[in-house]
Amino acid sequence: MYPKRNENFRRRRPEENENEQLVYGLRPVMEAILAGKEIERLFICRGAKGDLMAELKDMLKERQIPWTEVPMEKLNRITRNNHQDVVCYISSISYSKLADVVPTVFEVGAHHLF
Repeated sequence: MYPKRNENFRRRRPEENENEQLVYGLRPVMEAILAGKEIERLFICRGAKGDLMAELKDMLKERQIPWTEVPMEKLNRITRNNHQDVVCYISSISYSKLADVVPTVFEVGAHHLF
């Protein structure tokens, strides 16, 4: 006999993280980048073309934001909505470089363990 499966059980996808927000679609992703959101991961469909896609890639190169080109199936597994060949995860946590934080901590006179 197999144990009864809890009806509320939902298998988490490997890409899901509670600290990240999913954004998909060309314009929404571009708006998130322009708003200065912290991009955790960005996926673009392999072979995607078009003027807006070229504009997005230029924006990513200019801001040195890395992306991964993936097959359409991966994007479809992440979301079933109309993703327009681009999906990204925005971090709800803002990261700072340690080199930027340490001088500020010492200026304030606080000594924290990193």
